[in-house]
Amino acid sequence: MVKRKMDCRAQAALTDALFFLAIVAAITAMLFFYMTSYGNGMNEQLDAFYTKDFAADSLKVITYVNVLRDGTELQKHIDGAYGGDAPQFDYLLTLMKEDYSDTQEFSPQTISAIALTLNSVLKPFSSVDYSFYLLSESEKKFLFLMLSVHTGVLTPDDPEKKKYSVDDVKRVFYSCKPINQDVLSKHINSYVGQVDQSKGKISFLDPDVTDSLGRPFIIGLDVWISRDLPVIKDLGDQLTQPGKDFNCSVIMSCGDGGECIFS
Repeated sequence: MVKRKMDCRAQAALTDALFFLAIVAAITAMLFFYMTSYGNGMNEQLDAFYTKDFAADSLKVITYVNVLRDGTELQKHIDGAYGGDAPQFDYLLTLMKEDYSDTQEFSPQTISAIALTLNSVLKPFSSVDYSFYLLSESEKKFLFLMLSVHTGVLTPDDPEKKKYSVDDVKRVFYSCKPINQDVLSKHINSYVGQVDQSKGKISFLDPDVTDSLGRPFIIGLDVWISRDLPVIKDLGDQLTQPGKDFNCSVIMSCGDGGECIFS
């Protein structure tokens, strides 16, 4: 009888120990998965903070950088390609405000200056595409949209295994006058994954606006990792969808060597 009681106690102790080990193992596994997800979440938040901060700083530089008023490259003036005339500088934002107050649109010189500034500021980040835009806050339509995207030609390496390489990769700048305000969210942002955005508010003097503050606009810069999207191939085509929605024309293209050619 005593032996039987001892056996029961031993079995109970063993069962308790197994239950305890099971509970400890479950808690350990939960803590492991929690710490893993917490670390990934913190990493994503830090990346998002860095990229958003980068986009915000880039937007400030783009609008307040000094550019040539004729929309040309300073290096070519230094090299003597444009003669001996002294180049005239001004803030890019000043050029945009002057153009809008005169004609409510940007001149070819200002558009060229915007393209050169975007290329110069974001040149170190060669793996990204981006859009720079001015959107009317009251009318909800684009005053201006510039897209900078990579284009290339697919060359078959092994057609049977569907392996291809991309040749003749160029960064192409498009100046667009979209017919809809949702072209970015509809045709680009919803397909490229994470888009890092920076937005601000500015006002341009408008003869049709009695308010002394002028007409308000949202100025923005959207940056994303370069993707091969169907819409990119149609941007310069005014007859096909969704290219027609963007209503774009090519401004300039830049090769791997950094040399840019205006269209």
